[in-house]
Parts: sequence; structure tokens; C-alpha cells
Amino acid sequence: MDLEKLKKDLKREEGLKLHAFMSPLGSWTCGYGHNLEAAGCSKETIERYKIEGITKAQAEKWLDEDIRKAEQAARNHVSFFDELSERRQEVLVTLVFMFGWQLRQSKRIINALERRNYEDAAKQILKSKMAARAGERVRRLAEMMREEEQPEELAGDG
Repeated sequence: MDLEKLKKDLKREEGLKLHAFMSPLGSWTCGYGHNLEAAGCSKETIERYKIEGITKAQAEKWLDEDIRKAEQAARNHVSFFDELSERRQEVLVTLVFMFGWQLRQSKRIINALERRNYEDAAKQILKSKMAARAGERVRRLAEMMREEEQPEELAGDG
């Protein structure tokens, strides 16, 4: 999997926020989609990040750590991760990055992947609670799961 490409895509999708804010998914977030609560930050630390902010270097560090953790979680929960195409690996890592490992709550997605039924895996992603929380972005990820070729709206330099 091309981690630099994944990092570039996540930066584009997440955007950089140097002050803590409440994300549309309902969690305190800072940097490139770094979930402060999931990272164990105290209320006091979150308040400090709301007021003082963080540096771009800190945001980059968190992003690298979050990508590494998301990839490891995907590998831990999908035993055949390395057998998937690079693009499908990116989809799983991105879903874990966005939602933690809520993918495990959708056994249907993993079952479809085990059968190498990528059309069904995409449908299950779209039916999941994740889709209701981050609609358009999850729709694009489902398209990536469905097809080996990159959807046109994701192509380009970003």
C-alpha cells in the first residue's frame, strides 16, 4: 500500500485544523482528523487545544501515528488484508481512520470481502452506520471498493 498516497488523500479529505473543534461525527478533533478523545486527551488538554491550538508539525506527527494505527487495526481484523488490492487496503485503512474500528461491527462487510465479492462489500459499506455519518465520502470509498479503477472524482493531484 502506498502510504504517502494515502496520507495525501487523507490530508485532502480531512483538511488541516490547528485548533480543536467538534467534528460532524461528534468527537473533539484537531490536526488532520485526529480524534482527541480516542487518543485519551483530557478535557483540560482539549480546552488548551481549542484556545492555543497545535503546530503543523504536531498535526503531521499525529497523522503518521493515526495512519499506522489504522493500518494495524485493519490488518488485525482482516486476516487476508495483504491479499486485497492496494486500493481496497486503502479503503479499509481509511474507514478505520475515520471511524475507529467500527467496521468490526459490520460482519457483512468482512464476510463479503472473504468471498471476494467486492460489489457486496461496497453495498454493505453503504448500508452501514458509517455511511449515514459521512455520506459522500463513504460513497466514494464504496466505489473504490467496488472497482479497481479510481473513480474520476478521486483522480488527479488533489
